[in-house]
Amino acid sequence: MAAVARYDRSPLPGTLGRPLKGAAKAAYDAMVAAARAPSGIAPTGDTNSYPELPAFDAPIAEGEMTGYGPEATFFPIDFRGETLLGFIGHGHVGWRVNSDWMLSVWRLKGGKLEPVASVYVKVKRGALLLSAMVPAPAPAVH
Repeated sequence: MAAVARYDRSPLPGTLGRPLKGAAKAAYDAMVAAARAPSGIAPTGDTNSYPELPAFDAPIAEGEMTGYGPEATFFPIDFRGETLLGFIGHGHVGWRVNSDWMLSVWRLKGGKLEPVASVYVKVKRGALLLSAMVPAPAPAVH
């Protein structure tokens, strides 16, 4: 949840990134390579093929958006001393992207990414609707 809160303030690639060294860098690079492999979760960086949330034998975000929007990004996340592959972005279904956040975490096990955790975070934005008067265009002169 801390990662989602931080990313929500500045949803740009690199917001959650940090410099890694040694074994953590090697592990993270291997996970990104596995994610972008032809059989990975995001082959060739194609933003339209990003994965759905790992289900963990139970429907997650049932009736909600279950795919990632095209702005989704990878980042390293540490949990109990292990560097894992985080993935965060807005939810989407087909052509529609919403303002809710989805975050999933994977680890590399046996050369394949294994889902560790996922969360779907509903975002309640204010009910403010911005509008402005738009003057009619000038008549076309022929």
